[in-house]
Amino acid sequence: MDIIIEILFRNFLTHFVGLNTRYWIFQLFGIKKTRRYLAGEEQNDNVGSFSQNILNAIVGIILIVLFSFIIAWIVYK
Repeated sequence: MDIIIEILFRNFLTHFVGLNTRYWIFQLFGIKKTRRYLAGEEQNDNVGSFSQNILNAIVGIILIVLFSFIIAWIVYK
């Protein structure tokens, strides 16, 4: 059960929420970055790929926590 939760958490949080949010923010400010670049697939070294994934995870965690607080505030208001 823990493996399933970890896979869902990692894939949903890192690859979907964090990646797409960073992509939308870059597009909003007019900075042209591809989703492949933000996913770390276009990096030539392992450090660049790792850092992109870490940034995606940080952005994803921040958004999930923010949405959780907003939902809790709406429900318990």
